[in-house]
Amino acid sequence: MKTHKALIDQYSVIWKKEAHRCSRCGKCRSFCPVFIETRDEKMGTRGRISLASALASNQVDFSKEFVRSISTCLRCLRCSKECPSQVDFDKLIRGVRGLLGHRVLSYRVARSCISALLLNRFLLDAAVRAGSLGQKLLPGGKSPWIKKLPFFFRGSAVSPRFSRRSALARFAGAYPVKQPKHRVLFYVGCVINYLYPDIARAVIDVLNHFGVEVVIAKDELCCGIPAISSGDVKTAEKLARHTVAVASTCEVDYIVCACSTCANTFKKDYREMLGAEAEPFAEKVMDISLFLRKVLRADVARLCVSATYHDPCHMRFGLGITKEPRELVAQASAFIEMKNADKCCGMAGSFGILNYDLSKRIFARKAQAVRESKAQIVATGCPSCIMQLRGQLADSGISVEVVHVIELVARSIERQNARKKEKSHGKEHVGTKA
Repeated sequence: MKTHKALIDQYSVIWKKEAHRCSRCGKCRSFCPVFIETRDEKMGTRGRISLASALASNQVDFSKEFVRSISTCLRCLRCSKECPSQVDFDKLIRGVRGLLGHRVLSYRVARSCISALLLNRFLLDAAVRAGSLGQKLLPGGKSPWIKKLPFFFRGSAVSPRFSRRSALARFAGAYPVKQPKHRVLFYVGCVINYLYPDIARAVIDVLNHFGVEVVIAKDELCCGIPAISSGDVKTAEKLARHTVAVASTCEVDYIVCACSTCANTFKKDYREMLGAEAEPFAEKVMDISLFLRKVLRADVARLCVSATYHDPCHMRFGLGITKEPRELVAQASAFIEMKNADKCCGMAGSFGILNYDLSKRIFARKAQAVRESKAQIVATGCPSCIMQLRGQLADSGISVEVVHVIELVARSIERQNARKKEKSHGKEHVGTKA
């Protein structure tokens, strides 16, 4: 294990580059979701920067309070996007967490487990199967302690049921079309793979409908965001190189994602980790909504429903995409713009599981916005946000359907096709009668 001084020297490079830019203006306090709820300086961006700087100069150590401060950052990217001094806080927090991974036992254990699972699809599949069995056997919600277990208590923010068959098991392969306009690799991602395979089915159907050949690689692994968020650079780089290598064998025009976090990881983090090695890959990556509108110029018919849209943090503040998903939702429904649609829903991957009560407090504002919109459907572009929205809205007594934008588009296309068949059958019937 590296000495304390060696570790400090390694990460102080990041701190010196980023932390010194902070002017301590406090603007971040106005939009940091955790600070807004806690009103605790050390639980906000500015406070974390001060703590990171103090650690670099040996003024503080790895106390329980320090670890909690660093661990409760959602990595929503808003502070990095809106900081007037252009502090890359996301890079800073990852550096600090990387240090914690060497010095704090709980971080070391978590990183070892994450690395083992993410680098081995067989192990991850087995862990999910075990979790699925636990969901069936445990008395969900009857015991107070079960409520806190990830993915077990039904009716909470962490309540989705693992799919009996993963999306990769069901859909890996090629989906050709006649005279394809483009050939794309659809990167499924872990949450869609294990929890929401219907989203993968919708992506395939919609892209095929618009004349796009779809490929899903059976040897896909995680994009690496759990490792990146915990500061495990070694594991993240292995996953990045694997993903780039898999994509290079597929001979595709684009790499399409239905998870904004995966897309942001590919376009931003891979470039940072791998440099020029990742550039051709990252250039091809597009969010599904952006691909439909920018590349395919897709238009869909309106359904008889009202819908609003929630901005995933990594979509808005990472990828800078706000217009295209709204255009699709507005085409497919009577669109209602939600108040504070850009506010974080409080899930942020493992944050919503490990900090359930705080996550619930953050979500309360989103629940109120959804209620006030009076929309029948909430659409979004992040499967983790879907998890949070479905569970927490149900907890809040708000009866509204939550879907991925691509699922709404798929419904519109399905309805269009049904109408065409109805018209066709009507003409046949008239002709026979005559």
